[in-house]
Amino acid sequence: MAIFKKIFILLMIGGIFIMGISSAKSTVKFIEIDASKRLGKIIHGAIGGHYALSEPDVPSILVLSSLKIYTVNQKPPYGMQHPGADALRVAETFFKAGGKFLQVYLQDIYANWPYEKGSDIDNDGIPDDFLQKVESIVKNIKNTVYASKIVYVPFNEPDAIWYNNDSIWRGDINNSTFLKAWKKIYDFIKGIDKGAVIAGPNLAIYKADFMKNFMTFCKENNCIPDIITWHELNNRFYGFYEKNYQNYREIEKSLNIEPRHISINEYGTFSDLSVPGKLVQWISRFERTGVSACLAYWHTAGNFDDLVVDNNSPNGGWWVYKWYSDMDGELLETKVPYPNLEDLSALSVLNEKNKMLWVLFGGDDTDIEVNISNLPDDFIGKVFVKVYKADWSGYDGALFKPSVILEEIRNVENAFLKISIPRINKTSAYFLIMQKTEKDKIYIEKILNQLNYSTRLN
Repeated sequence: MAIFKKIFILLMIGGIFIMGISSAKSTVKFIEIDASKRLGKIIHGAIGGHYALSEPDVPSILVLSSLKIYTVNQKPPYGMQHPGADALRVAETFFKAGGKFLQVYLQDIYANWPYEKGSDIDNDGIPDDFLQKVESIVKNIKNTVYASKIVYVPFNEPDAIWYNNDSIWRGDINNSTFLKAWKKIYDFIKGIDKGAVIAGPNLAIYKADFMKNFMTFCKENNCIPDIITWHELNNRFYGFYEKNYQNYREIEKSLNIEPRHISINEYGTFSDLSVPGKLVQWISRFERTGVSACLAYWHTAGNFDDLVVDNNSPNGGWWVYKWYSDMDGELLETKVPYPNLEDLSALSVLNEKNKMLWVLFGGDDTDIEVNISNLPDDFIGKVFVKVYKADWSGYDGALFKPSVILEEIRNVENAFLKISIPRINKTSAYFLIMQKTEKDKIYIEKILNQLNYSTRLN
């Protein structure tokens, strides 16, 4: 028996040794890009934030104007939900920074969370004092220069607040208080300002059955939201977001509704914000589906949802959005091994006129091989390749200058180029620039000069 025990122990040790060698080997993951398959022009829709601005020039317009900001959500004028973030107080900063439309959460006029709910004497599904408040908000905004770029969000997460026990969640449309309330508030706002843009339903979690019933009701009652909104705030996002998106588009098609713009106006988990490798995974999915989206407000106010430090300093997350902003051209078909998992993600863009190609990627601890096929003829021959890396600098840590991990001249043959990058980090993001000229030499220096950080180059 002793001899068998010794043999067993030796086999176990040998097995552990072999497993150790195997696990030490790095797995190579591939990013496959087909430059001949164009998916349309990049829109930078994922550059947005919930309560992203606190006061005028907070965060500083210096760090905001370097990003192609799409949208933000703010509280209504004189709202009590948070101390700052009044929509009209921050509007000038937002639009000067290039923002397209500003969303106003009407229920954020209230102080409590969840929102306090007063009496509904006329039984229209809406607290009586809320209609009075909405009237004041809409009239106030209507008389400003920003009125045409404001989007009203009547209800925030109605599946969790005020209407969480409504019959519609059980499939009962006929007795739904929420549907009655939606029709009432929609008509009420349009009655004050017929040109008002209204967004909804603003669910906490996408619900396919509800969306079908809601959109059916809205079409039959002439109260379809101008912009469709819901939130993506948990890890189900990786496997379900694109299914949710496709489901909604199928609902529109089945009801013969003209496609609406979609805004995922709160996204990201508590631990995702500011982490470059995490943010790439959200950005790539939103951009592929052509929606706008706003980072969630989980932590400190006034820092564009954890992208800015000390009001005017970039962190690791900021560089991800800056790189994303600088990608200008047509989206390319980009494949990664596990597109429906929390894993390696990538976004690639080609600007054929300027002879430039960018790849933004990250999200895993692995070796990477970027394979770019079917490149245009103008890329044949010598090209300059540079890869930057932005590490996670923490929620409050600045990153003034990302590192360069690869810089070399490569040769494109047969319209193909392979670029190998060893051991990327899961929390970091990477930005690959390929171009025919070496003008990228001063790329980072230009950005730092714009931010008045020229003294921090070393």
